[in-house]
Amino acid sequence: MKCVACGGEELVEGVLFDKAYASEIGFKASGASILSQMFGTGVMPVGAFGCARCGHLQLGVELSERLLKEHQSFDKAPPSVTE
Repeated sequence: MKCVACGGEELVEGVLFDKAYASEIGFKASGASILSQMFGTGVMPVGAFGCARCGHLQLGVELSERLLKEHQSFDKAPPSVTE
């Protein structure tokens, strides 16, 4: 993986961490049900990659199998990154 800001390959892998609550930060897809919001289910881990060359921080989420299948089946070409 390369840094999107400078193109460097010196990325350090880590996680986002909430110091106040001593827990990792998670991602929840919008449109989640009220029950899943109340019980905290459906939260996916967020990975972080910091560039040792320029300091840029890149984030990624480990999507659930259901979301991957749901969003990777396009009828046409997938949208570009800028759309």
